[in-house]
Amino acid sequence: MKEIFNIANLYTFLWLLLLVMPSSRLTALLLASLLLVSMYYWVLANTRYEMPSMLKALNVFIVMIIIYGIIMLLGGEVYYIREGGRVANNIEYIQKPLQSLLPIYAFYVFTRKGLIKEISIRWWTIAFLLVGIYCFYNAIQQYEMIRTLSMSDEFTNNTSYLMLALFPCALFFYKKPLYQYIILGICIFFIISGFKRGASLIGALCLILIIWDNIHSPQRGTKNKSNSMRWILTVAISITIIYFTWYIIDYYSQTSDYFQYRIEQTVSGEGGARNTIYNQLIKHYFKETNLAEFLFGMGANGTLKVTVNFAHNDWLEIATDNGLLGLVIYVVFLYRFYIRSKKYRYPNLRLAFRICFIIYTVKTFFSMSYADVPIFMSCAIGVCLGFDSMAQKET
Repeated sequence: MKEIFNIANLYTFLWLLLLVMPSSRLTALLLASLLLVSMYYWVLANTRYEMPSMLKALNVFIVMIIIYGIIMLLGGEVYYIREGGRVANNIEYIQKPLQSLLPIYAFYVFTRKGLIKEISIRWWTIAFLLVGIYCFYNAIQQYEMIRTLSMSDEFTNNTSYLMLALFPCALFFYKKPLYQYIILGICIFFIISGFKRGASLIGALCLILIIWDNIHSPQRGTKNKSNSMRWILTVAISITIIYFTWYIIDYYSQTSDYFQYRIEQTVSGEGGARNTIYNQLIKHYFKETNLAEFLFGMGANGTLKVTVNFAHNDWLEIATDNGLLGLVIYVVFLYRFYIRSKKYRYPNLRLAFRICFIIYTVKTFFSMSYADVPIFMSCAIGVCLGFDSMAQKET
């Protein structure tokens, strides 16, 4: 009973509750409470445990975001998102990265304390999947409610990235390839159905790596009958999931004009409004900044001074806001992330952690990765780091 009603499960449950609750003062209070708890575990992780170099590098990045954010809030400047015709919420500059990154430390601590086992994540993966499906259809329902006010039927569902974040969680079912692929198949369906090109491309890349690893892994070690049957089952399931993915793509290609348009955009390399934003930010950073702005950026939300919206690209956002200083700090963090994934010692979760690295890194180029890490992936990263730290301690 204690294993069920512990602080780790309560913490995870409240984050999931936040995802399904409609915006209100209650959700704002819940979010503030969870951020305070996450900050407590951030401090606890740094003071009570030997920290992986990856998390030490992440510490520096988080502190930089907080400092820049506080300076902006003290300045009281108002920023406008001209593309959407609304005022930017300045507090979100600090809130979203903390909401994305601090839970990693909490799950790291929970794992080191023994409050999270592999079986815990398997059960939570089922809950994550159900919440992800609910969020997907809830987003569609909200769109339908405002559809009459729009002149376009075009709609991309950002929940696709939420389903993508389930990939590493599904890999905790490494002993049950059938369950693993069922979860991955469901995720793939919703990723493609969301018409998000970035999520679909990352999902395809991750799926290829997962299938490759699963087909080759059973061949290692003793070649007994059980191992051979597992390999045959893995190959059969892999072929099925590839066919299922192709069937979904073919179905939408024939039934959805907008899906066809998104494919044509991808093939032609057209990025829509984002290409304009990217070009403006690149030109500004290399040709229009002075030395101080080049080194330290224009400050929090600096992209809104240059163009009509946020960059939707970590590198351009950081270059504009935090300058060369921010870029160096971010590169060091991702390098440490890569080294940790390469030298990961806990064999059962090695693939899950590497998939976390791939999803996070690739997403930095066309989305706001550091400000939008879903709780599903924060959980996977923190737990994987916790198990790996314990494995390294034992060796």
